[in-house]
Amino acid sequence: MGKIITIDEIQEGMILDEPVLNSFGQTLLNKGASLSHRHKIVFQTWNIKSLKIKSDDEESENEFSPEQLELSEKNLKMKLRWQPRNLVEKDLYNTAIILFARHLFSDQNKIKVSY
Repeated sequence: MGKIITIDEIQEGMILDEPVLNSFGQTLLNKGASLSHRHKIVFQTWNIKSLKIKSDDEESENEFSPEQLELSEKNLKMKLRWQPRNLVEKDLYNTAIILFARHLFSDQNKIKVSY
């Protein structure tokens, strides 16, 4: 099971669940590689925004329900008038949906409604 994380969330020793590709489709780092701070710098240089790491945490795979992700995507579409054209852009778009869901559904961002 894997978990998609942003580059800012990289921690020393995390293991890649999928290879990291640059915008030309070239492999920067293979699946199974152990991450270090040096990798974070390389990914930032190549403008890589997210990657998939191995995770035994079943909850991380199902961090959000399909309904929450759908709502997140609808909200994101209201802010963007753009559709991904290739795999790299699709990865970026999916990362944006997850980050938007984290923003919408995190406990810190819940607003109390008064009637």
